[in-house]
Amino acid sequence: MSILSRPTNTEREVRAYAEQLLVTSKYLSAVCKEKSGRTAMDWITENTVSHIKYYLLQTDLSVKEIAFKLDFPDVSFFCKYVKKHLGESPMEYRKTMVGLSEE
Repeated sequence: MSILSRPTNTEREVRAYAEQLLVTSKYLSAVCKEKSGRTAMDWITENTVSHIKYYLLQTDLSVKEIAFKLDFPDVSFFCKYVKKHLGESPMEYRKTMVGLSEE
């Protein structure tokens, strides 16, 4: 998914995708690993991070609004997730990336 395309799915658990495909989580994970060398969770995380980047860089939504839109349980968890995967807080990431695009 390009960071410019609009996110549509916010599920972050392998179980949810496995249920949609009518397979077990274990089977889905095994197939993903076999076919791509990456775990199902890796794919889900990449998708989630792409969604986060889209909303931080392509919209003026607040961090709270983005967390809500992506179905995070609360803003604190969302901020910790962003920090873990992007290396900085949502506002720091937005400010850094906007600053880079203005140079």
